[in-house]
Amino acid sequence: MSPPDSTGPFSHMHLTVQAYGCPHRPVEAKVSLDSSSVKWSHTFKDGEKVALPNAMKPPEAPAVLKVFLEAELTKNGSKVHFKVQK
Repeated sequence: MSPPDSTGPFSHMHLTVQAYGCPHRPVEAKVSLDSSSVKWSHTFKDGEKVALPNAMKPPEAPAVLKVFLEAELTKNGSKVHFKVQK
């Protein structure tokens, strides 16, 4: 359960995804999360799983809880498909 949208790290958060791919390199995507309390970014390769900052956890979450973001990146002709895994 997440806190109301107007509070905590979830208030007015912007998600930016920039995908890059060329014939001679694997596809990559730079994912950025930006809010009043959290600024985070990571460049993902296909299938990579990364822990998000502790500030992204809901306040009532146990201290040992880790929140992860996993990206699936695939080329489809001249397009790059980006999927966030649970």
